[in-house]
Amino acid sequence: MTKLIAGSDVSGDEIRGQHRHIAFIIGKEEDINAQYNKIGFREIHMLRLEEWQRTYIIQNIDFEKYNIKAWCFNVNKQNTVNLIYNDTKLHPKNKRKEQVYKNFDLHLLEHFKSDLENIAFPNELTLSDIRVQCDSDMSSTVRNWNMKSDSKGKAYELSDAIAWCNERGKELKGCYECNLEQELYDKTSYALFK
Repeated sequence: MTKLIAGSDVSGDEIRGQHRHIAFIIGKEEDINAQYNKIGFREIHMLRLEEWQRTYIIQNIDFEKYNIKAWCFNVNKQNTVNLIYNDTKLHPKNKRKEQVYKNFDLHLLEHFKSDLENIAFPNELTLSDIRVQCDSDMSSTVRNWNMKSDSKGKAYELSDAIAWCNERGKELKGCYECNLEQELYDKTSYALFK
């Protein structure tokens, strides 16, 4: 059976807010390895690389060519969650920050859940079988999605490149980008204010 692997990472900063962009990729392990090996660096961590290395990575990533599904969502998560949590309309039964985070995460998943299912189901997997390489920034979101968090690896490092590029307005070939900030605010607040 073909092994699917996924990776996810976030980008943001203290000034404009953490978790502004959330990147997610999924593909067959051999396709992830092929894209990673094409780049040829020992490690992809955009903040630690020199400018020429980042440029090289941007030029050599092509998720479509390697049959990898890649997304980057502009969500402004930390600021959105804080705005909802501090709103006086928030129903007292929902007045736990974890509840706001979970609701936010589930609305985000709804945006690409059918695409994930179309990848997982033919490989005889459910969404809860998906293992997502991530760091502590994404592990609670992955749990809220009812997926399994896994240690960092090549899929995680490729998602780091996606998040870093999107934070800086740089497009990557084959990566679907979408601004969900207002939609997630609307859906999450609607669900929690009533």
